[in-house]
Amino acid sequence: TPVTSFSVTLELIINQLTASDARGAIANIVDITGTPFFSTIPYNALEIGDEAVVNALNDAYAQLPHIHFATGNNAFLVADEEHEAGFRHLTSDELVLLSLPMEKVEEDGWGTMVPIPQEYYLSEEQIIEVQEAVTAYNDVIETAANQHGLAHVDVHTLLSEAESGIYFDAIAFSNDYISGGVFSLDGIHLTARGNAIVANEFITAINHTCNASVPKVPVGDFKGILFP
Repeated sequence: TPVTSFSVTLELIINQLTASDARGAIANIVDITGTPFFSTIPYNALEIGDEAVVNALNDAYAQLPHIHFATGNNAFLVADEEHEAGFRHLTSDELVLLSLPMEKVEEDGWGTMVPIPQEYYLSEEQIIEVQEAVTAYNDVIETAANQHGLAHVDVHTLLSEAESGIYFDAIAFSNDYISGGVFSLDGIHLTARGNAIVANEFITAINHTCNASVPKVPVGDFKGILFP
């Protein structure tokens, strides 16, 4: 969505919601590339332990010097319409989606003999585009919050800090898949505890902006992910 369109639409919505002098809170947008859906599977999660397999792959791609495999962890082979060969290795700055069907990797040669389709990874260019858009949208949101006297909830910073680990109610949380406790099993939506953490961020912003004293919710009282 173009930033101008986003700004105009947001202003229209806020004007309608505050037409009767209503007050409220508005949250910004998280950096989705830091969620488990995009950060769980490493770019080089293709592990090959058999040297004979490595040699067979390298022989198959002997005419393509940009393709090379070795024993140990390897970057996935992915489809890329913009590359002259139509496929290449992932780089360390690119992200594999959690939706990648690993059974295709293990059984059907995805990532080695069959390039992984583009729908299962974010290229460097796509990542930059996403992050620049989120930054631009968040600038619009913060400006609108200040202009209309709304509580500005910085969920972006909160969940960015969770990437390196945060504590609530003496419980450690992070953005790690499953063990982190913030994001649910789909890697995008929050757990009950994750929602409680964000709810407290709303409460903090509302109390600050509206001179209120809404009590925070006890994060530890909410259910976490049940391990099998």
